[in-house]
Amino acid sequence: MEFVVRIVPQDAVLCPDPNLHATASRRVTPPINKLPAEILEYIFLLNTQVAYEAQVRSYNPMSNLELSGPRHRKGFPDTNYPSSVPVSHVCCQWRSIALQYPELWTFISITLSPRWIAACFQRSSTRPLAIHMDVPIWYNHRNLLLTFKHNMQRLKYLFISKVTFEKSISPLVEAVSASEFFLIIDIIRERPAPILEFLLVEIPPARDGGQFVIPANIFRSNAPHLEKVSFGRNIIMEPSQVYSNLTNLRITAPASLQHLTQLIGMMPKLCELETGVIFCNPAEDAMQPTSLAIGPIQKLRMSAWRGTMTRLALFLCLLPDLKMLTIATDGSNWLLDTDDDAHLIEGPINLPRNFHLKATLASITDLYGLLSSISLPFPAYMEICARFTAHSYDDATIRRVASLAAEHLWICKPSPLPHMITITHLSISQVVQFFDLSASDAARPWHDHDAPSNSSFAPFKFACADPDPPLLAVRLLSALLPTMQIHTVSMSIPAPFYGESRIFSTPENGWTSALCSIPNLRQLKLSLGAVVPILQELLDRASATTTTNQNRTSQPALRVLLPRIEALAISWPQESRGMPECQGRIFSLLYPLLKFPVVKDNEAWLREIVLDRCGFFDSEVLKLGKYVHKMVLVGPAISNRSSVDVAKLP
Repeated sequence: MEFVVRIVPQDAVLCPDPNLHATASRRVTPPINKLPAEILEYIFLLNTQVAYEAQVRSYNPMSNLELSGPRHRKGFPDTNYPSSVPVSHVCCQWRSIALQYPELWTFISITLSPRWIAACFQRSSTRPLAIHMDVPIWYNHRNLLLTFKHNMQRLKYLFISKVTFEKSISPLVEAVSASEFFLIIDIIRERPAPILEFLLVEIPPARDGGQFVIPANIFRSNAPHLEKVSFGRNIIMEPSQVYSNLTNLRITAPASLQHLTQLIGMMPKLCELETGVIFCNPAEDAMQPTSLAIGPIQKLRMSAWRGTMTRLALFLCLLPDLKMLTIATDGSNWLLDTDDDAHLIEGPINLPRNFHLKATLASITDLYGLLSSISLPFPAYMEICARFTAHSYDDATIRRVASLAAEHLWICKPSPLPHMITITHLSISQVVQFFDLSASDAARPWHDHDAPSNSSFAPFKFACADPDPPLLAVRLLSALLPTMQIHTVSMSIPAPFYGESRIFSTPENGWTSALCSIPNLRQLKLSLGAVVPILQELLDRASATTTTNQNRTSQPALRVLLPRIEALAISWPQESRGMPECQGRIFSLLYPLLKFPVVKDNEAWLREIVLDRCGFFDSEVLKLGKYVHKMVLVGPAISNRSSVDVAKLP
């Protein structure tokens, strides 16, 4: 036995040993092999692929489910043996606990060998199963198929995928592969599955591009608790009463709008729906909202809509409980004549309050039709992503769309009640966003470091495909901003890559035309790649204004363009420098905007200016300080921040 002697001086102040607590903790903590079996079982379950049930129960059809089935633990390798095997090989005690814990063996994966599949069936006892099957493997091992048939009463989650049509080299082999798939379907139809909740089928396309039609009587009422169904784009689903209990449906095969309405009309409990391409047949009669009984769908996602926005609005009328719509167009709608369906509605369809709309549009016609067909009451969330370039429209079309947006969008109207959100901040980064300060839990854009820390995510968000300032965004902002209460604008456009050249916009088509349309703009924040272009546009616009008026005003150029401006912040870190178009320095652009045309010594008019890593010389700072009451300088390091009192400058 080893003794440790600690000598303490007589006059020393007795203090507790700092290592005493750690030593005591190690003594009272039992070793891993002394933990109760219930704790070890829980640890085993968290570290294996069997922890699928929580993910499947919270499965959202708005996001695509991976073909590999439920989302596994990240970093866990795919092997031909169950993920529960390693914990059973540590020691005799762990092996005994693992073998006596049936839940560890209830996930039968596609990667398992036939021997391990049979072992999982046996070790899982009578517990509910989650089976992710590769059809050819099960078809080639008839004993596995027989075991599956005898355990249908335990089936809770079923994932069918990887039917190997892409490997087919002849129609005969393809026919055999089809028989493999339908053999599984026949088993599901013949045997009851009383606890089956989730069914996913993902199969590659056939050689001839054909699709499979799932029979309407696939379950024959053998799956009364089926709640979630996900069918791939090569599977056509027929309307049937067997889907009456569905709450989540994902069907990505192309379908007509008439077929879709008939399908979901048989699902009175459906809450979430994801579809593939939905097209409208021009020969179809107009839908009658009172003739269909549509379920209480709250979330709808359409991968591609091929039809007029008028028919989309009519379809939305059939979904009175809808709260979120995600929709995209693929560019095929420009062939449609929107006037043919305009008579079907008397005006824009009013959507419910707190509605979330996310639309990715491929043409300017889609945007105009969408704004003409629907109306979003306040409060609501609207996100528009324009996937068309500036070459696909003209200025007259954009002005018409912008005026329509200003007429229907709630964000450009004053708040009727004091407690309602007042949008005061505008962010222009890779997207255009409006912020308010009345909500918490901010979601900042990646490049927008100046967004208010306590602001909510934009109730209106507009994104464009063009990297340069698009005319659509400029015209839209110019139409919306004059009637809003925006007082702070933050612009944080990513800096160009090395060697990339950007062409400055004209004063009428650039971002500054939108900035100058804000009547009460008091704070302007520029950072990264937005610094040089915006300062250059402001300087060009000021020069054009002076030339047009043929008079030199006694006010600074920046005050002429932005009459209420009080504060200016510029952040130009190292990653935004080296731009090919920036031959001069920021000072040569900023100083002409701040100085008085008529010489006035120390005539400070700007309340505050923040210079973040701009690399100014002391003499340049002194020149700018003549026109600013307070100047904040930020050095190369974030902590190197100082405030300069202009009155004390020499």
